[in-house]
Amino acid sequence: VMLDLGMSPNMKDARVLNPLYYGVAHDTDPIITEMLLQERAFIGCKDEQDWFEIHHACKQGLLQHLEHLLFYGADMDVQNSGGNTALHICALNNQESCLRVLLFRGANKDIENYQNQTAYQVAIISGNQEIAHILQEHKSEEIVQYREIPKYSMRRRDSVASAAMFALSRSRSDPRINLIMSDNGHNRFISPSSST
Repeated sequence: VMLDLGMSPNMKDARVLNPLYYGVAHDTDPIITEMLLQERAFIGCKDEQDWFEIHHACKQGLLQHLEHLLFYGADMDVQNSGGNTALHICALNNQESCLRVLLFRGANKDIENYQNQTAYQVAIISGNQEIAHILQEHKSEEIVQYREIPKYSMRRRDSVASAAMFALSRSRSDPRINLIMSDNGHNRFISPSSST
């Protein structure tokens, strides 16, 4: 409802976290995650421990949330304050389905955390032998990238386009704002009073 009334999916609270972050961290319905992503929610909010949305999805085994995040471009190799990637989190928390999706989509299994441990080593230390076996046996030839293009709502525009449109509309109403237009590599100064 709030999105329908024009609220931005990128509103941030005092912790500088957006609704997408909270939706994943608190295991809301995956349809809400998908809706926020379709409305161009910013992916990549992190908390005080540098935990991103993808870390929370993997810790809790939220497979649908994870798939939505990856499809809309989440960085699957981003590290938290301990240097752990989403694969490390899966290995630590015995989240096999999330681990398989990450590997299938191309997560780098060779990244070390700040204790110089790969996800495989974290799985061994944590006693998650099946996870360790999956990591050890995974081959790069098994990676399949997304071929589809994410679908975005037409209600919202990218922030750059919105800012440009705002500047253009303001230039006609505010004589103090002037535009510089590029014409085949040559910049032209346009005064609002001379534009029609």
